[in-house]
Amino acid sequence: MRKFLITVALFTSTALVSVGVALPASATTAACRSGPYAGLCGTMVDHANFPLAFDSQRQSAAYNTPVIGFPNLDGDAGSDFVILPYGGRPGFMFIFAPNGKITNMCIANPAAGFALNPGGPFGLILRPCNGSAFQRFTRRYVGYDTLVLISLADNRIIQSNGEGASLTVVPVPGLLTGNDVWSFVH
Repeated sequence: MRKFLITVALFTSTALVSVGVALPASATTAACRSGPYAGLCGTMVDHANFPLAFDSQRQSAAYNTPVIGFPNLDGDAGSDFVILPYGGRPGFMFIFAPNGKITNMCIANPAAGFALNPGGPFGLILRPCNGSAFQRFTRRYVGYDTLVLISLADNRIIQSNGEGASLTVVPVPGLLTGNDVWSFVH
C-alpha cells in the first residue's frame, strides 16, 4: 500500500504542477503536508494576480457546501484536499481532507443539473465521493506552461471568480486568464 501511495504521490505531484508562476511553498495545514497523504494532500491555486485556492466554505464538510476561492494562506484547513486518480479510469478526484483527514466528501460539478445549487448553476460543491463523472476532472496543458482542470461531466474548465465566490465550471474561453489556470501546491 505504501508503494502504491508513493507512486500515486509522484504521479500526482508531477502531473498537476504547472511551471512558470511563483506560488508560496505551502498553502494548507502542516497535518495535510506531512500526514499519511503527504504529497497528495494540498490545494489547487489559481494564477491570478491575487492567488486564490480551492477552499470549502466555512471549512465545512457538509453536503452541498460550496467550494470557493479563498486567499492562499498557510494553515487553512478549508483548503486541504487529497488528489487521487480514479481506479484506472480517466480523471482524478479532489477529496476534502481538513487537517489531512479524509472526509469522503469530493468536489462535484452538478453540471447545471441541480436547481438549488448554493454555488449557482455551474458552481462546484461537496458531495459524498462516488467516482462519477461529476466528481472526476482531467488536466490539459494549453500552451507551454498553463494547466486547466476539466470536468468529465461536461468538458468545462474550473474557474475562480474572486475571493469568497464559488468556483464554477465554464466553457473554455478563447483567451485564458489567471482565473482559469491552476497549480497544485502542498
